[in-house]
Amino acid sequence: MDRHQRNANRIIVISFIAFLCIFMVGGILLEDKDTSASERRKLTQAPLLSGATVISGKYMGSMEDYLLDQFPGRDVFRVIMAEFDRNVLHKWDTNDYYMADGAVFKLDYSMSEKNIQHAAEKFSDIFDKYFAEGNCYYSIIPDKNYFVGEKYGYPGYDYDRLLDIMGQYMKDSQYIDIFDMLDIDDYYLTDLHWMQTEIVDVADRLAFAMGAALGSISEKEYENVVASSDFMGGYGGASAFNSRNDELVYLTNDIISDMKVYDYEKNAYVSVYADEKAEGIDPYDVYLWGARALLSIENPNAINDKELVVFRDSFGSSMVPLLAQQYERVILVDLRYVTADYAMTLAQPKPDSDVLFMYSTLLLNNSSSMKLN
Repeated sequence: MDRHQRNANRIIVISFIAFLCIFMVGGILLEDKDTSASERRKLTQAPLLSGATVISGKYMGSMEDYLLDQFPGRDVFRVIMAEFDRNVLHKWDTNDYYMADGAVFKLDYSMSEKNIQHAAEKFSDIFDKYFAEGNCYYSIIPDKNYFVGEKYGYPGYDYDRLLDIMGQYMKDSQYIDIFDMLDIDDYYLTDLHWMQTEIVDVADRLAFAMGAALGSISEKEYENVVASSDFMGGYGGASAFNSRNDELVYLTNDIISDMKVYDYEKNAYVSVYADEKAEGIDPYDVYLWGARALLSIENPNAINDKELVVFRDSFGSSMVPLLAQQYERVILVDLRYVTADYAMTLAQPKPDSDVLFMYSTLLLNNSSSMKLN
């Protein structure tokens, strides 16, 4: 080995040691973070050192998780690794996420017929138990993959089979089809949700099908309020792809502004939109304050006394403010956080209410996460 080669090797070794030292010192000096804004989760904190945890092996396992979570520049390295997988290795997906047409998607193609049947049966039971004089409707929100998966060769649900199962077990309910009202441009680039500005026509179809089309929702005047001009959705953060962020906008007008929203968890009235959430860990929470077990919206400008009960997931947070313009009162129930029995006891809906079960295919396929037993 000549002198030049030895010098080159020394430079490489010294550079590597310096690299390790810099990040080790950075890890010691930098304050640990509680949460990861990009990943929407809490980060592992330093584990408690004790004889019991060392003997059991839990300490070393926890320490490994802690060091990975608190590694300096972690988000930068996540982006580098994700882009390396996508652009250099040309992998179809990275940890079940992929990019197509500038948008981020998550693979979810293993459809559970058992979960879908379970959801449909329980939805039907809820309606029969509480709304003997009411009208029952259901609508299904397609996942983003529905619009691009086949085009790029990614697997997806058998949507025909999904609809067959729902129809079989919700025989006394009217299905409101909204698939033809949606396309990929109605969804955020970096998130799984639809954009409120793009679903006003969908709200019109739902209202018309339920006999609540008292003037077109689409033709009402709205003010577009930009809650965040740099919205990084859940898919964008979790995938770590270097994707273009979205603009998060909500719609308001005099009718929506006058609505009173009662939060049964807080035992207090809150606003329809939560502007302060735009700076939180999930800016999508600006719509009806995000994950809430039970809400009630009162519309003092309603020209009827109709009531709507919506059993929903997070997609409903941006849809319901639009629908609520057509009703005197709307009750929102999220069965992931509260049972139907408890919600109905608190909210006391009318027995002749319109009832809408509006769920994304993602949640129907994972109905075990709902309190349906």
